[in-house]
Amino acid sequence: ETKAPDGYERMDTPIAFSIGKEQVSEEDGSEENAKITVQLRAYNGQTPASLRLRKVDEKTGQGLKNAVFSLYRKAKEGEKKDVLIQSGLKTDGTGELQADGLLYGTYYFVETKNPMGYELEKIDPETAKTITLDRTTAGQVLELACTNRRMKGKAVLTKTDETGLPVSGAEYMMYRESEQEGYRRVGSVSSSDENGEIHASELEWGDYYWIETKAPRGFELSSERIGFCVNQETVQSVIYRRAVDQ
Repeated sequence: ETKAPDGYERMDTPIAFSIGKEQVSEEDGSEENAKITVQLRAYNGQTPASLRLRKVDEKTGQGLKNAVFSLYRKAKEGEKKDVLIQSGLKTDGTGELQADGLLYGTYYFVETKNPMGYELEKIDPETAKTITLDRTTAGQVLELACTNRRMKGKAVLTKTDETGLPVSGAEYMMYRESEQEGYRRVGSVSSSDENGEIHASELEWGDYYWIETKAPRGFELSSERIGFCVNQETVQSVIYRRAVDQ
């Protein structure tokens, strides 16, 4: 073979055949007048392609490392279910991973482990975003991107007196830092419960502080700003802070 069809590997192995009297059958006539047809079969291997996936933060577009994926090929005719091609594919420091040597078919990725601080992307194979490899994509590196949502933070402020006993009825306002306007109020005023606690949830990443707006009877109003930060690391668990009333 001197040139392979588009999308296929050129076959290097010579295809040998012989023509002689051994190939002549009685139906062909005499050896002198026989026309001999020799049937041969040759195979071309598909030229593989590659898939490069980039995992990014949905807000900033920044690449996310340590997301782990499995790569599946959609079931072809005669196959009962989708085929697992590779597992344990992990994004690098730029948020990218690459799967090579892929033959023709329709493929999709499934996230099996989320990056720290991000939600796991749940994929339904029936509606998964797919990409098809065929003769037109042979030898290419096809790229696709997917996003991760940030996990939301939780914080608890515990109000106590100097002896460590919980103080109820202390009112606090929460503020979050804004790039354009400094600190802005978040929600409305919250009061400490019978356990002296104020709970906050669904917090976006950023810098926050609580400040007391009304002290319980018998206590002084505190001007202390009780700060905390919700980020990729702290969002993994509840953030606890403590305030002491005098």
